[in-house]
Parts: sequence; structure tokens; C-alpha cells
Amino acid sequence: MSRIKHIVACLFLAGLCVYPASSDAFPLSLQTQEEIMTWYESAVVKIERYQIGETKKDWHGSGVFYTPTRIVTNSHVIGELPQSSSSFRAVYSDSDIARAYFWIVMKGKKYAARFVGRDPTTDLAVLEVREPIPGAAVGILGDSSNVRVGEEVYAFGNPFGMEHTVTSGIVTAKEKVHGLLSYEDYIQTQAPINPGNSGGPLVSKKDGRIVGIINSGIRGADGMGYAIPINLFKDIEPGLLGTIRRSWIGIQFPKSDELKDAEGFQGLQIINDFTGINDIVLLGKIREEVFDKGGVLVVDVLRAMESVQIDPQSDPGTLVDVSNLKTPAYKTAIRIGDILKKFGDDSVRDSQTLIRAIFKSVPYKETTVTLVRFEESGERKEHTFSITPIIRIPESVRDGSY
Repeated sequence: MSRIKHIVACLFLAGLCVYPASSDAFPLSLQTQEEIMTWYESAVVKIERYQIGETKKDWHGSGVFYTPTRIVTNSHVIGELPQSSSSFRAVYSDSDIARAYFWIVMKGKKYAARFVGRDPTTDLAVLEVREPIPGAAVGILGDSSNVRVGEEVYAFGNPFGMEHTVTSGIVTAKEKVHGLLSYEDYIQTQAPINPGNSGGPLVSKKDGRIVGIINSGIRGADGMGYAIPINLFKDIEPGLLGTIRRSWIGIQFPKSDELKDAEGFQGLQIINDFTGINDIVLLGKIREEVFDKGGVLVVDVLRAMESVQIDPQSDPGTLVDVSNLKTPAYKTAIRIGDILKKFGDDSVRDSQTLIRAIFKSVPYKETTVTLVRFEESGERKEHTFSITPIIRIPESVRDGSY
């Protein structure tokens, strides 16, 4: 019996050496530049997208194996990229991939790939090959929360369709926003990024682990390339294999740049315009709280919904008449003028951190929200409520709310 166990254990370990189940199965750290270059030469692929009925290649980008058969890339590599800046990555539908098929190119050879899932909100997507490709490596997923400004990184990909290209630079900023998506938490890098790099891995030089998925670059701007933190991909990867269920609670709040001038003399009027609060004492206390202690100001609470999906067991897109159903925020008694400080386990510093926290929460799973409220007397009170988000409703209904 012990001999059988020994044989099984050996076979299992041998299997891990050839095709590990995930990056966490790798008991290694890539320490030298040569090791990193060799490894990712066999893990990074070029993605070609073809449209049925057309003879030419429609789009190319990059991707990286994160399991022996699955590849992570950008959603805009999978679907068409709108040309209008006002609708950039905001008008996706399944029609843009209904007649598309995909190939991955690796070391000059092509392999058919199947579309698995995508999430335009985060611009992430997954493709899959039928079986492991001989000689392919699996990218080692790191922890993007440990990335530091000034850290050296490599950007792998296929710029302009040229295979196996790598650039290097440093991380120049974290948690950056540049207006492309509603959910933004970019790693900014100095490593040059060009069209075709999209979907490739951003790799830490210190251990060879993936810290981000390259998303975009700005032409003519040095040090302005962006990557999606790999922790975000790890958080939503189960949904990419099925259905992304984004949370929504039904509140509106100004974006950070919309309040940037509210700190000065005209700040009271700006906050009054957002909230309708006329008491100058309350306005002063709200302004002081937001700018001195942080948080997000609630400027509207949606009361009810109509024709939205509320049943967690129903198929995605099922519409139910719920015109008298109160929104989660309204049921929780969140008010205009409240300042949100914490959502779930996440501290709320500004509008972007709140958006990330709401999106990260699980629909129909109870969580907590902590807020500061100033009473009519001017007294500052802190409250913690339980709240149960629902599935994010269509844009036409949510009207800019979260």
C-alpha cells in the first residue's frame, strides 16, 4: 500500500512540474533577468481576432497563460474598440464577438482559442485553448498590493504585432485614474507600451511575478503606460468563467475632480449645489469633514427601481417589475449629506475607492457601511448600517448611480 502511495505521489509531483494547476503551484521565484525572459517567452502569446466573412485579420493584442489552458487578456482585445472617445469602452454588446473567432500565436505556431468570458467594466477577459500546449509556461501571479513606486518592471507583449517583445521601466504611480473606465485602479509605469501590448503581463523584476495586465499607453507620453492590478483579476476571475455580477446600492456622489474646487471660498456653494442643503453651518462642517478627514459625500439616494433583475437565481438579464421596491441605500436609511467612510472592509477615501468597494462586494450578500452624519444641531455622529447590495442595474435605469 505504501508503495502505491509513493508512486501516486511521484506521478502527482511530476504532473505539477509539467503543467501546474495554477501559478500558486510553482515553488519558484524567478531571480535573474535571463530566467524571467525565458519563462515569459513561453507564457506570453499574441492574440489574433478574425471576423467571419472577412479574409483579413481584424485585431491583434497580447495575453498570458495563467493556467495551462487559460489566457488572461483585455476585454477590448476580444471585442471591438469604439472609436469615439465619449463612448470608449462603454458600448460593448455580445454582437461584437458573435461572428469572431480567435487564434493565439506562440513561437510562430497558431492554436485555436475559445472565448470564455469578459468584463468591460474592468477591461479583462479570458480565452481558453483545448489542451495544454507543449512547451508553454504558465505566468506566475503575484500580489499587486505589494508593488511599490520606483520598483522595476518588465512589460511583455506584441506591439504592432511583433512577437516576443519586452520593455522595461519603473512603476511611477499607483491607484491612478485616466478616464477610460468606471472602475479604475491603475498601476502607472514608465515601461514603453504601444498598440498590441494590450493584455500582456507587467512583471516585477525582483521575483518574476505578474503584478498587472497591461491596459493602455498614451502616445507621445513617456512614463504614462497603464496596467490593471493583478489582484483585481484574481478577485473577479471566477466571474469571468461564468457571469460577472456587479453590485449596486443606489446612491449618487460627485467624482473626486468635481469637488476639487470645493475646498476654497466657493466650496459651500458647490456643496449646496450638489446636496440642496442650505444651512451654512452644516455646509461648513460637511466641507471640513470631506477635505480634512476624507470620505465620499452622498448627493442623491434613489428611492425605487423598475424593471430590474433582483432574483439571484434568475438568468442574467431577466427583468422583473419592481417599481415599488426600495433601493438598498434607501432601505438602509442613507441620506443626502451623509459622508461614507467605510464600505465592507474597505476604507473610503474618495469616489474611486468607494466605486471599487461597491463593485468588489457580492450581490445579495449583506455587508456594512459606516458613515458620518451631521444633525441639524451640527452634532457629528457616526453610524454603521447593514446593507445588502443587488446586481448592478442597467445604465438607463441607474442614471449614473452606484
